[in-house]
Amino acid sequence: MYAQHFNMKNRNIILALAVVIASLGTITVSAQDASNAAFDRMDSVQTQNRAEQVKAQKSTDAQSMSDLKASRKETKARAKEARTAERDANAAAKESKSAYKTEKKAQKARRQADAQTKKAAKAREKANDN
Repeated sequence: MYAQHFNMKNRNIILALAVVIASLGTITVSAQDASNAAFDRMDSVQTQNRAEQVKAQKSTDAQSMSDLKASRKETKARAKEARTAERDANAAAKESKSAYKTEKKAQKARRQADAQTKKAAKAREKANDN
């Protein structure tokens, strides 16, 4: 009877331990499930944040490219204006040089004409004196 009572007692203890171990295993599994769910949520949030960062970077890149294109267009327009101004300045300088040469020739021609007029006047005086 003692052996049977001892067996029964051990069986009850073993059964109680089995129940406790099973419940601990369930708690561990449910904790792992909860932590897996938390990791999944964190992963989802990180993925969403990464997607938002990529979208923001693309937007920033597009704006930078747009600004650079506008700047390039403006620079080309300024360069074209500068070339036009340089051509106009060169043409004006050429015209001024030509006008200077023409005026110089005209002054030389007037001096020569004055000299010829004086010679002719002297020649007339000389002819009149004779």
